[in-house]
Amino acid sequence: MPTIHELINEGWANSPEYIRQFFIHKVTDESSFLRSYLPAGGTIADIGGGWGALCMALAAQSYKPILVDDYGDSHVSASDHRFEMLQRLEINTLRKDATQEAAFAPNSLDGVTCIAMLEHMHHSPKPWLLKLVEALKPGGVMMIGGPNCSHILKRIRAVLGKTAWTPFDTWWHSPQFRGHVREPNAQDYVAMLENLGLKNIVLHARNFEGYQAPSKLKRLTCQMFDYPLRLRPNLCSDIYALGIKV
Repeated sequence: MPTIHELINEGWANSPEYIRQFFIHKVTDESSFLRSYLPAGGTIADIGGGWGALCMALAAQSYKPILVDDYGDSHVSASDHRFEMLQRLEINTLRKDATQEAAFAPNSLDGVTCIAMLEHMHHSPKPWLLKLVEALKPGGVMMIGGPNCSHILKRIRAVLGKTAWTPFDTWWHSPQFRGHVREPNAQDYVAMLENLGLKNIVLHARNFEGYQAPSKLKRLTCQMFDYPLRLRPNLCSDIYALGIKV
């Protein structure tokens, strides 16, 4: 099995170097956080996983990932080489909308991840997340995460009157808007897992947003403030919460 670095460099070969480094940094951190609570070898469903960066990282660390995504975004091309990569890596890919149909049998999964997806939901995610909890085995883990609506840069932008999550034209002219509808904060992510009946909830705060900035100065600034900001999760750009089914 290739390393995470090799997989991302192949999958995102057409992207700038800083974008590839961003993905390597992000999925290495996400998979390492998950590994602290779920031994390698488990079956993990990644809901809304897109091109499968996290699934590739999980496969590289001896997990058995299942990628679930409807691939309904307009920019998705059926000829994208990452589909071939997923097949070659034997990553089971389910092209379906997990919010509309149950994808897994009860007690069939060791883990579920749902990253950078919940903020796109136009309706409450509770019903389909409950089905995913049912699919977890006892002792299985669920990790959810995504952008933080109240991180420090958003607070500054709000003071300056720049609060839009999505460019106006993207929202106004899209036949079906799939952008951010409601971004949670740290307390929301924890509350979701509590409401789903999960226990031993752990919060994990990071600042990945700045690592994908085209400006080298912004990336360096992000690296400088990343670790201090982790002491205050509600100020970080990316929030993760993990809970265990008992």
